Amino acid sequence: MKPAEKLVGVAMGLYADYETGENVCPSNGTIARELGYGGKAPEQTVNKIVGQAA
Repeated sequence: MKPAEKLVGVAMGLYADYETGENVCPSNGTIARELGYGGKAPEQTVNKIVGQAA
C-alpha cells in the first residue's frame, strides 16, 4: 500500500461513524484539501485512491 493510500484511509477513518466505520463525512474534496492535495482538482486524487480500494 502506498503512503498516500494509507493517509487517505486514516483521514476517512477519522470521519467515519465510530461504531460502524461507515458513513464517511465530509466529502472526498474536503479530505483532499485537509490532506494538502493541491492542483486544479485535488478531489480527483482522493477519488482515484478510493476507486482503487473498491
